[in-house]
Amino acid sequence: MSKDKFQKQSDSIKDSSTVSPEHDRRRLLKNTVAIPIIMTLSSSVAAQVARTSNLVTPIENLDVAAKNTNGDLLCVHPGPDGSVDVVNERPVDLGTLPSVTVDSADSADLQASACQREGGILISATAYASLSGKGVLPDSSIL
Repeated sequence: MSKDKFQKQSDSIKDSSTVSPEHDRRRLLKNTVAIPIIMTLSSSVAAQVARTSNLVTPIENLDVAAKNTNGDLLCVHPGPDGSVDVVNERPVDLGTLPSVTVDSADSADLQASACQREGGILISATAYASLSGKGVLPDSSIL
């Protein structure tokens, strides 16, 4: 072995003793194998979740709430398979058969209060349009 090669080898040994932790981490990651893990729900559970997950977030801003053609607020009530606690649960699951009521009180504030007393929620006009487009809620023009 020539003197130059020997010197290069000894230098590389010295350098390896001063290798940064970052370099060690890179070397470790380079030599590891990633094993993907796929978790699935049974088809009946997945189908049930897909059927009943009509999730909406209740709103308090009456200006953007869903209204019928007369300007009355639309109060949405979760179906029997939806959320039970609409006051504390966020988002609220409407279930598969939600219902809609309209209170024709004089002011929007009174309508909102009546909706809350009856166990309903107010949702945005955009959310209402999306759910009525999927057939979950009735079209607001017929209420």
